[in-house]
Amino acid sequence: MNWKRFAIVIVPVVSLVLGVPGAVFASGNLVSNGGFESLTNGYGQLGSVTTATSWFCAPPDGSYNFVLNTSNAITGVNTQFNTPLALWGIGNGGTTAITASPDGGNFAALDGAFHSGSLSQTINGLNVGSTYTLTFFWGATQQMGFDGDTTDFLTASLGSESHNTRTINLASHGFDAWHAVSMQFTATSVSEALAFLATSTPSGVPPLALLDGVSLTENISTPEPATLSLVAIGILSAVALHRRSRARRV
Repeated sequence: MNWKRFAIVIVPVVSLVLGVPGAVFASGNLVSNGGFESLTNGYGQLGSVTTATSWFCAPPDGSYNFVLNTSNAITGVNTQFNTPLALWGIGNGGTTAITASPDGGNFAALDGAFHSGSLSQTINGLNVGSTYTLTFFWGATQQMGFDGDTTDFLTASLGSESHNTRTINLASHGFDAWHAVSMQFTATSVSEALAFLATSTPSGVPPLALLDGVSLTENISTPEPATLSLVAIGILSAVALHRRSRARRV
C-alpha cells in the first residue's frame, strides 16, 4: 500500500472527528464511601462517636451530623451527650416509615438548626476547566421528641461553587425522602473540597436533612455515531484509492 496516499485521505478525516463535539458520558465515581457504609466505630454522631471513612466532620459543637440506617433510625444512635438521637417513624409515633434510599444501607443525617456544620471530602485528580456531575439522594425528617412543622434544604459545594436543593416543607413528625438530585460543577483546581451543609427552620424543633448515594463524575465528550461513520468512509475511500492506483500500474 502507498502509505503516503493513504495518509492524505485519513489525516483530514481524523482531524474532522477530533474537532466535532460529541456525546457526553461520565467517568468513574470520584467520591469515596459515598454511601457512608464504612464507619470507624459504628453508628452515631460524626466527629464525636464515630467517623465515616474519607469524610470530614467538625468535632462536637462544630456540627451535629450522624450516620444511621433503617434499623436504628427510630430507636436511636449515640451522641456527644451520651443520649440517643432518633428520628420520628412508624413505631415511635411518627407519621411515615423511615425507608432506605435507592442506594440502600446507611445514610447521613445533617442537622441544620443545631450546631449546623458541613460534611466534606477532598476530591483529588480533577481537571481544571472540566465539568463534573454531582448526584445524590436526599430527604428531610425530624428528631424524635420534638414537634412542629419544619423546612430543610441542602447546599452542595465543590470548591467555591455552590448549589442548593429545593426546600422541603416537612409536617411535624414527618419523613420526606428520597429525592434524586443532579448538579453541574466546573473544577477550578486539581484538588477541591466537596461539601454538604444543611439549612433548616425553625430552630428548637430539630429538622435533619438526609443524604446518601453521593457520586461525582467527570463529563467526557466522545464522537457522535454520525461522526464516527466519517472515519469508516475515509478508510473505505483510502482503500478504493489504493486499489485504483494498483489497477493503473498493472
